[in-house]
Amino acid sequence: MVAKPRPMIVLGSDNKESFVQKFNSNLPSKEFRESCKKAGELFNVRKKTNR
Repeated sequence: MVAKPRPMIVLGSDNKESFVQKFNSNLPSKEFRESCKKAGELFNVRKKTNR
């Protein structure tokens, strides 16, 4: 099976700055990323012990 190519989204030059500002303001905080990393480590420990 061959995957279909997805259409590329092209932003107009007037939308680029607002898009970049919105994107950068919505990045997850450092605390959130650390909590996700810790949660992932907990699940990896559970997977290893349940085998």
